[in-house]
Amino acid sequence: MIEDIYEPRTRYRDELEENFAQLTEEEFNRLLKKSGVNEAENHATVTQIEQKTKEKNRLDLKRNFWLVCIIIMIVLPIVGIFMLILDLKAGNGLTKQGFIGIALMFVCTALLFGIILPLHKKYSSLVAALEAEISNLTQKAWDQMRPLNDLYPWDITTKLIQKICPQFKFDPYFTANRLIDMKKAFGWNDDYNEERSVVYAHSGELYGNPFVFAEMKEMHWETKVYTGTKTIFWTERERGSDGKMRSVTKSQTLVATVEKPIPVFYSDKFLLFGHEAAPNLSFGREPSEHSGSGNGFFAAIGKKMELSKLRKLSRNLDDDLDFTMMNNEEFELLFHAINRNNEVEFRLLFTPLAQQQMVQLLNDKEIGYGDDFSFFKIEKMNMIRANHLDELGFQTLPERFHHYSLKDAKELFLSYNRAFFKSFYFAFAPLLTIPLYQHSRSAAETDCSYHNKASFWEHEAIANYYGDSELANPECNTETIMKTHVLEDLPDGSTKVAVHSSGFKKEPRVDYISVYGNDGRYHTVPVEWDEYLPSDRDSVLIIMEDADPQIQGDAERVRSNLDIWQCLYRNSIRYRELFACIVE
Repeated sequence: MIEDIYEPRTRYRDELEENFAQLTEEEFNRLLKKSGVNEAENHATVTQIEQKTKEKNRLDLKRNFWLVCIIIMIVLPIVGIFMLILDLKAGNGLTKQGFIGIALMFVCTALLFGIILPLHKKYSSLVAALEAEISNLTQKAWDQMRPLNDLYPWDITTKLIQKICPQFKFDPYFTANRLIDMKKAFGWNDDYNEERSVVYAHSGELYGNPFVFAEMKEMHWETKVYTGTKTIFWTERERGSDGKMRSVTKSQTLVATVEKPIPVFYSDKFLLFGHEAAPNLSFGREPSEHSGSGNGFFAAIGKKMELSKLRKLSRNLDDDLDFTMMNNEEFELLFHAINRNNEVEFRLLFTPLAQQQMVQLLNDKEIGYGDDFSFFKIEKMNMIRANHLDELGFQTLPERFHHYSLKDAKELFLSYNRAFFKSFYFAFAPLLTIPLYQHSRSAAETDCSYHNKASFWEHEAIANYYGDSELANPECNTETIMKTHVLEDLPDGSTKVAVHSSGFKKEPRVDYISVYGNDGRYHTVPVEWDEYLPSDRDSVLIIMEDADPQIQGDAERVRSNLDIWQCLYRNSIRYRELFACIVE
């Protein structure tokens, strides 16, 4: 029987953090043993690279020193020439100044060609030779590490999490079946995706209840202020201190501004979780300034004032809020979900144990991330946004762990996986404080005919994985929003997907603004600004699930369509358990 996590903060501190670190190291050692990489040989090669690099840096300093000397030896003769010319123009024959100029020219030229240039050439040659050695050694180290670098799978991080926390089960990719289940059983609405593009999505379940970690990109029009200047001159007649009138030239720098729209792209990372508990309850809460503030004088005053407001709000029967304050006032103060619409279901969800664990989580400043999260519940769907997720790279790319140094590769592997697990776990922690959320779902998963077909979330994620360099209009010079739709399901099981990339082409413009000057006249001040014109592009992808171009049987599935076969199995990218290629 899988043990529930009712005290997420304590369990992480006392058990999970250390166990996961140990498991991660064991997994790296297992991969290393399987790869056959010789640790001693790689260490020797990397040591040589480090020694050669230090020597190159030392010689670089000497080379740069002599380069500075070359510049000085070129500048000084020029100074000498000017000194000589000025001396001759004075008409007094050669003086001390002229002789110094001649000396500078001859001495510097002699030093330049006799000593400095040869030394600079010598050290340049030595640096170039070392760079070639370092390049060869680095390639040798990469060759030594290739067997290990080729072993990292896409799902290695999620498999480690499943081993340490078997409550969580991860999907190979976000299937259409999982998405349909979220819609029909938990009320998820695709309207949320309408203006957003999925950059990454990883779905799974907790006791049969679906979750999705997602990163989305969206664009908003904002206003940018552009500034232009123009300096004007005019003449005025003024009386001087001697009493006489004279003309005085005056100047003024005129400044003009214009406000123009500019597209700004944002990334949004969040966790979605569906659960049947409290199906009529909706609320939202944001991080509280009182969480983790301690019991100092000013913190205590702030808490007392806020609690006074909450008590008054709880007693007010004339407003539209269904808020009745619970006995645990610290929970009400810190969680502050005063906009809840169903008091009975809220109390069913947040039992005394849940309140206690939530308060510990919110006040935590040592183990997790404290109160850095927003929590929104709309009936059966829950959304968690946490600030610490902004620092987490959701894409568990195998290339993330690649390195020519075994020592550095191990550190990359251990540090990334530990950081991912901590971020993942504490994004879920607010949900894990609620005992009801660790109950298995009562209804069976919604059945549909799509089975393992990838959802449009994954289609958009693949498009974003290709990126703007492959799918954006060549004239586009901003980020883009990728949207997809299925064109057709092909007989071989692959899917033809249309991709629409929406971005903008930046065109320079100038507005002329009339500004009144101190000369008593209006002047036109040019203000340069950028107009963002739509720059779109349509492409077509072929996507296949659960395929592997290395397996002959899979290749046979699409031989009936040679063009698609050649594209998908010779020019495809792998994205987790999905393969994709661009055909148009």
